[in-house]
Amino acid sequence: LAAFGLTLSASSEAMAQKISEKSVRTLMQYALSYTPDRFTGADGTTVHINRKDPEAIKKLMVPLKKAEEAVLAGRLAAHARVCGLFDEEKNTFISFVLREKQSKQWTPQQIIYLRSLFYTTEMLMVGKVQVIQRDDGGKKVVIKEGKPAIKSCTDQQRTKVKDLVTNYIKAGPDLKQAEAAGSVPA
Repeated sequence: LAAFGLTLSASSEAMAQKISEKSVRTLMQYALSYTPDRFTGADGTTVHINRKDPEAIKKLMVPLKKAEEAVLAGRLAAHARVCGLFDEEKNTFISFVLREKQSKQWTPQQIIYLRSLFYTTEMLMVGKVQVIQRDDGGKKVVIKEGKPAIKSCTDQQRTKVKDLVTNYIKAGPDLKQAEAAGSVPA
């Protein structure tokens, strides 16, 4: 994932580029370890995820193309965060989750997994999550304590990121309408 690192010194167009299949698959595995066993939404509904059952894991996984979309959206949110565009960061997440819920093609467990994939990507990029090698040769994802090591961006980069987020959000569901309907994810 070295090529996945967060650098805004290069052109911000890099955010619109594809990410390698290997990186997406690796992030999918990291996100799986970060996916909770249960999640209770704002409406009080609890979703249970059995990460110990291989069949349940197969059902949880989303197609690579959809995982790539989650990774790219998480990466865009990370760039917004680095540039201090916190409302844009939040709205990127909301737009992503609303798109997936409104598509009606995912189970509640898959929505939680997609949220985890988005957040794992974002947190890895801003340095809030790290991957640690286990004694058995495997890897685990852990949350770093304290503030993330946020880098900075130039005014030009901030403007470019804001434009990219604006375009991303415009291409999705109307956030104000979703908020009025009470369907904005927490």
